[in-house]
Amino acid sequence: MKSKLTHIKKPAFTFVELMFAIIFLGVLLTMSLTIIFGTIRFYYFANTLRQNQASGRELLDTISRDVRFGTVLKPDEPATSESICIVNFVSDEIVSYKKDGNNLKRSKKQYNSDSIPDSATIDSNCSDGDQINDSKLKVTSFEVGLVKGSSAELSSVKPSSATIKLKFATGNVNNYNQCDPKNIYCNELEYTTAVNFRN
Repeated sequence: MKSKLTHIKKPAFTFVELMFAIIFLGVLLTMSLTIIFGTIRFYYFANTLRQNQASGRELLDTISRDVRFGTVLKPDEPATSESICIVNFVSDEIVSYKKDGNNLKRSKKQYNSDSIPDSATIDSNCSDGDQINDSKLKVTSFEVGLVKGSSAELSSVKPSSATIKLKFATGNVNNYNQCDPKNIYCNELEYTTAVNFRN
């Protein structure tokens, strides 16, 4: 007795079709991962930027408060400077701010006297202090400009106000303390304020 075996043709993938499917899935997976990682990186950058904006405003408020109630010791004439040193007779302190690289440093020393300190005391107390900006907040520019009164009577006396300009960057800056225009993950912000002395 002879058995008749019949071949039933079932549809199947060829090797070439399998290779095309694997390549297509690989490209699709690569594109998806690129979008996911890009979204995560942008979220992290946006969150850091938001925190730095708040830190920058808080930093400017602290500097303005110290300057408003102080008497300027350095610079001793109306000019634009990257540092300022003041004596505050209300809190009995000598406070100084100075830009050092991409950081802003603040020193605070006790001063218990009702008179303006001499130059030796100023030099010893208006020194480098501790970093007060967050490490993610890169201070690219800190300028203090002193302004005397506009009238002839006021122009011969001490400065009546100061302008404070604080510029900082989120992200990596180049050698000129600026963001590279091609880097979308670097942002520069600038805050400027004017402060009238109340002393």
